Amino acid sequence: MGNTTLADRVVTRFLSDMPQQLLALSAALDRADSKSARLTAHAIKGAAANVGGLQLRNVARELERLGESGNMQAAAELVPQLTLQWERFRNQTESAVSTPGGPTSSLNH
Repeated sequence: MGNTTLADRVVTRFLSDMPQQLLALSAALDRADSKSARLTAHAIKGAAANVGGLQLRNVARELERLGESGNMQAAAELVPQLTLQWERFRNQTESAVSTPGGPTSSLNH
């Protein structure tokens, strides 16, 4: 399997998994479960970094920090920013999927 094929699989998996991760994060915040919120934000941060979603990663990193400190109110206030960054990344990536070479072909341009 070539590097591009592997990268395309990673991006495709991220695109399919991320909505569930966002739901899990929202549920943890609704329950004021700082540990689950922190762990979910950590997972989002790592996955976003793996696929080049740097702004998404940065917001998730801040959410992780807030979860660690137990500041659920501030974390909940960041969810719209996380969602915005997710939508931007998804839109950019989905338009790249329709270009020759797959989803990773235009992410670094």
